[in-house]
Amino acid sequence: MSIVPIHDTPILGMATRPKVDKAVEYGNAASFWVEYPSGLVDVSRSRHVDNDATHGPIAPPAVLPSQLDIPVDRERMIRIDKTSSAIVIIDMQKYSRQAHFQFSYPNDYR
Repeated sequence: MSIVPIHDTPILGMATRPKVDKAVEYGNAASFWVEYPSGLVDVSRSRHVDNDATHGPIAPPAVLPSQLDIPVDRERMIRIDKTSSAIVIIDMQKYSRQAHFQFSYPNDYR
C-alpha cells in the first residue's frame, strides 16, 4: 500500500502545505503558473518570473480588470484571467460511494 504525501493531493495539498518563501514558478516554458509567499497562485501570468536575488522578493502584480482573484481555504487566493478561463463547479455535497455505483438508465438503454 503506497502512501501519497498530503502535499501531492491536489485539493488537500493546497489547504495544508505551508506557503512558499519566494515566488515559485510551476509548469514548463509554455504553460506555467506562479505561487507567491502571500498565498496567491497566479494562473493568469503570461510572463515568466525573474527570481534574481539582487531584486529582492517578488511581489504579486496588481489585479487587472481582465483578472479575477478567487479566495480559497486558509488565506490562499487563485488569480485567473476572466477572458480565457472557465469555472466548473462540481457539487459533491450529496456524493457517497453507494450512490456513485447506482446508475439509473432510461428503459431504452437496458
